[in-house]
Amino acid sequence: MGFHRKSWLPALVLLAPVGEHAVAQSTDCGMDPSAAWTSCIDPIALGSVSFAFEPLFPEAPTFVYAFDVQNEEELAAESISPGESQAPDAKVSFWLEYSETRLTPSDRQETYMKVLLHQNLTGTPGGAHNGCDEVWGSGCSKNLVRFLKTQLAAADIRHSATLDSIFYDFQGNYIDEDIVSTIGALDCPVGFLNESYSVEGISSWVSNLEGVLATENGDDTSIMSSGNATNTYVTDRLSDTRYEDLIERVAVAIVVRVPLEGDLYQNADNIQLEIACVKAEPFDVESDADNETSEPDSSQEEDGEGSGSPRTTIWGKGAVLFAGTVMAVGLMS
Repeated sequence: MGFHRKSWLPALVLLAPVGEHAVAQSTDCGMDPSAAWTSCIDPIALGSVSFAFEPLFPEAPTFVYAFDVQNEEELAAESISPGESQAPDAKVSFWLEYSETRLTPSDRQETYMKVLLHQNLTGTPGGAHNGCDEVWGSGCSKNLVRFLKTQLAAADIRHSATLDSIFYDFQGNYIDEDIVSTIGALDCPVGFLNESYSVEGISSWVSNLEGVLATENGDDTSIMSSGNATNTYVTDRLSDTRYEDLIERVAVAIVVRVPLEGDLYQNADNIQLEIACVKAEPFDVESDADNETSEPDSSQEEDGEGSGSPRTTIWGKGAVLFAGTVMAVGLMS
C-alpha cells in the first residue's frame, strides 16, 4: 500500500478525481487460489458512502466495501479430498477514496481506521451517522461513538490509545467483565464488535500493524494513498462463504483522529471519530441510487453524526476505479 510522505509545512495534496478513470482488471485479482492473498479484488458487488472528516480530508472521503465469490467454474477447478463437501470461498475488500488531503505536521495527530463486518450487521443503511442509524438504531450509533472515545481516552499510555489496542480488549480471551457489561448496554447488535479489520498499508518493508491511516507528527508525517480495487486497504479471503451470506451484510467503517502530544488524548472531546455504514449491491441491480452521489451533512450534533446517505457505484466486473495519481501539491502558509 502506498503512502504519501511529507516532512514540511501543512500541505494540500490533490489527487485525480475519484471515479474519473477505469482501468482493466487483472485476473490476478479474482478468486483463483494464486490470487488468494493479493491486495486487490475483481468484485461482483460493491457499495460506497461518503462522510465528512475535516481537516484531514477537506472534501469528504468515500468508504468502499466490495466482495467477490467463487463461481461454479472456479469452484470446480479446485481439488478436494474424497468425501469432502465443497462450498465457495469469498473475498472481501475495503478502502477509502479521496480527492485531496490536508496534512498538518504541527498538529501532532494520528488517524486510525477499522472496519466491522459481522453477520448480525444487516439492514438498509440510511439516516444519521452516515447511514448507520437505520442499520442498528440511533441509540446504538450514539452509544458506540461515546463508548469508543471513552475507551481511547482511558488508555494508560498514548501508545495504547489506538483502535487496535482497544479492540484487542474487546476480542481477547480475558475480557474485563465491566467492558462486557458496557458493550451489552450499548443497544447494538449482539457480537457486532467480534469481527473487525484494520487497514493494512505497507510503507517500504514495514507492515502497518496498528491500523494507522495517517500520521501528522513533524518529520514523521504520512497518509495512505487513496485506494481502489487494485490497491485496497484490506482484502481477506473467507472460506465457506456464499453470496447470500455477504449480500445482506453491512460494513461499518470507524475512523478516528487522536492527539499524539502529552495527555491531550485523555480528554474525549479532543478525539474526532466518525462511523459510516454501507451495503454492497450487485452489479446487475439498477436503482435510483446508482447514479447518485450523496453529499454528507456537514452539520452534526456530535462527532460521528454525519448523515451522508450511502450510494452505490456500479462497475461491470473487470473494471476498477482508479484514483491514486498525485496531480499537484500545494504548500499552505
